Amino acid sequence: MADVPRYATLIIALLLCAPVMAQRAATKSVKSKSAKRKAAPVASKSEAEAKESDTKASDSKSDSKDEAKPETDAAKSRASLIAATNAYRESLDRLQVLYQAEQQRAATMVAKKRALLAQGLIARRELETSQTALSAIKAKLDENEKKIGETEQLLAEASVTETPAKTAAQKAGTLYTGLRMIRYTGTNNWALSDVSKVEGFFLATFRKPLPISAFGQTATHDKLGFDHRGSVDVAVHPDTAEGLVLLAYLRNQGIPYIAFRSAVPGSATGAHIHIGRPSHRI
Repeated sequence: MADVPRYATLIIALLLCAPVMAQRAATKSVKSKSAKRKAAPVASKSEAEAKESDTKASDSKSDSKDEAKPETDAAKSRASLIAATNAYRESLDRLQVLYQAEQQRAATMVAKKRALLAQGLIARRELETSQTALSAIKAKLDENEKKIGETEQLLAEASVTETPAKTAAQKAGTLYTGLRMIRYTGTNNWALSDVSKVEGFFLATFRKPLPISAFGQTATHDKLGFDHRGSVDVAVHPDTAEGLVLLAYLRNQGIPYIAFRSAVPGSATGAHIHIGRPSHRI
């Protein structure tokens, strides 16, 4: 029973300390919540900045893809046009061999008929029929040769095709010189009807007609899907005396052109002067 007062004193002391301990716990809780509230905006701000950075990076990649897409499309279109043109050229070459053989047979027949007519063995009408057949095959051969020339020139132009937007963005009156071609962007609004001025200059200067190999859109351009409507191709090598004088005249008049030295490096095949804006794939 002697220990009872001591236990009572301990209980009283605990009861007196309880409010103080509760107040300290409450204060600590308030401080903890306040610290969390202060930290939350910082974390939120950091997350917002991270999201903004990701958004900018995504936008940048998207813009880069958008800018690269026209160039990629132009490259694919150019490759497709070149492949189609090469395939068409091969078909023309095969046709040329057949026409040449047919022409040889027709020429041989005319020679035989002429000899027979001289001997009085056939009527003149038979010789004339053979001569007509020979003229017809010569016309086919000439037309096929023209298509081959157009195809060679188109191959040269196809190697530098670009998007209309890129062409429009180029500075007017600028001269570009390269190993395979010379390009002048021009300063005036060229139209196909203006070719008469160029023809007049060439005739007055060289006393012969301007050798136009393709005037506007041809059957070859239609077949291969190449927009050549506002342009003229001239069968003149740009490095010859005639070519140099013609290019100087075009620049003096502000007329745009692309002068091709060749379609294939080291070869004169496809050499010509393209007067007008660059052509595009339709």
